[in-house]
Amino acid sequence: WGINVDVPFEKSSYGVFAVLIISVILSLICWFWMRRKKYL
Repeated sequence: WGINVDVPFEKSSYGVFAVLIISVILSLICWFWMRRKKYL
């Protein structure tokens, strides 16, 4: 990362899956919101 700070979920063995699940949930929320507003 180039900075001496901890990355979230860096030490967790399930960190990749946690980030993936959070990304999917946020994507679905955006998709539902855009469908409701008739943007899609």
